[in-house]
Amino acid sequence: MSTPDAVDMLRAQQAALGTQALFNTLAHMGAVSSLGTGTIVYDGSRDPDGDLNEDLRAVALATTLGMKSLDKARKQFASLPGAVEHPPRAAYIQAYKRAMSHVESCRRSLQTNEHAPLTEGMFAGSVAMERLIHTMFSAHVLYQLRLRIEADAVARVALEQIAWSVAVAPLDDFESVAKVQPQRSMSAMKSLVTQPSAGRLYSYLSSSAHAGIGQHLAVFDVDDDGRGLIRHGVTDWAGSAQVVMSIADLWVVAYESVQHDHLSRLTSVTGGPPFTADPKRPFLTEMIDTINEIRRLEEADPEDHGGGTNPSPR
Repeated sequence: MSTPDAVDMLRAQQAALGTQALFNTLAHMGAVSSLGTGTIVYDGSRDPDGDLNEDLRAVALATTLGMKSLDKARKQFASLPGAVEHPPRAAYIQAYKRAMSHVESCRRSLQTNEHAPLTEGMFAGSVAMERLIHTMFSAHVLYQLRLRIEADAVARVALEQIAWSVAVAPLDDFESVAKVQPQRSMSAMKSLVTQPSAGRLYSYLSSSAHAGIGQHLAVFDVDDDGRGLIRHGVTDWAGSAQVVMSIADLWVVAYESVQHDHLSRLTSVTGGPPFTADPKRPFLTEMIDTINEIRRLEEADPEDHGGGTNPSPR
């Protein structure tokens, strides 16, 4: 391949990345900060050895100090500590990836059966469920930033939409579907899933969405001089992982219960119709093991993670 052809191909690939590349970067955020550049955000999944972080640090330092040589910046400031990925945070990001892999596996099993019933409610619910991929991603970005109150509020929106998709599935006219309110649809989810309790998760997320004195006091602290300060967020990687994995679990349960005639395999529901969540579904074991591992890492990590805004939704 000639050099011009290779350049044209690279340009085409770069243009095709677009928004998805940004999403991939935000899904596993790495960052380098300096006075001269602000914060450079990069895709941490592409930097397993830390080389990219080192290169970006050199760029940031050289820009800040007006140095023209990146090699000189590397050598002169080699003793400065680089970014350290805390094990609990890294494990949380892997938990999110496992959650979305579970969702994607379910989506890939979709095979439309033209002979099976398809109500207007099923269609409307499937549109909402597809949109929730981005809602779950939004919650994940906020959890990475340790904005627990905001992330829990977004997760609550996702849970309401999942419940709504189940509630409207039997309805076959637009007017009836339009009358169903997402925030009043949790009863449909409670009857579908008993363990772990969808109702308990919803109550937990609602306590963040309607944050009160307990949540606000969790971010209040006092510095060494006795002055009050407000931290931007709190760290609870295990609690954050529990929410994102629980939402993914419920997404699959709801999707399989509604779209069962159009799926090549079912992994999370049993009986039916009407279906119920399988109490022995494999993802529950994976979720429990993952959360326990993150809790172990948090207990061993020297970083002060400060606890969550609420007790975890157990």
